[in-house]
This record gives sequence, C-alpha cells and structure tokens, in this order.
Amino acid sequence: MRDPERIPQLLNKLKTLWSHYPDMRLCQLLYLIMSTDNHTDKELFFIEDDRLDSAIQKMIQERNLSQQDDNLEKFVPFRRE
Repeated sequence: MRDPERIPQLLNKLKTLWSHYPDMRLCQLLYLIMSTDNHTDKELFFIEDDRLDSAIQKMIQERNLSQQDDNLEKFVPFRRE
C-alpha cells in the first residue's frame, strides 16, 4: 500500500502552484507541470506520485513561489478495509 502521508503533502504543493495560476483548469495545470519537466510519459494515468511531486516542486522553485501551509495536513484519506 502506498503511504497515505503523500496525499496532503502533494496537495499542498499543488495548491501553492495552482493559486498562482487560478485561470487554469486542473488538467491544464497537470499537463503543464509534466510537460515542462521534460517527462516523456504524458499519460497522467501512469505518472507516479513521486514524479508529480518532484515536477511540482521544481516549478515552485523555478518561479520563486512561496509555499503555503494549510490545513490539508488534517486531511484523512480513505482507508481500505
């Protein structure tokens, strides 16, 4: 099972980036993130979370965006039983 802790961390980074591009739709932003990081796999379905996380972090750093702390840390993912 994948680590559920990755979810709020990834969402916080995505929120930071998306808040600077509010006119973009989510899929546009995701495509831009992956295409600008020279990823050859453009099918979002197959991109692992760690690759997406790295690409988002890279864009945040390249654009000198401030990373927001938010209450997403309290996010509780669905649990499989």
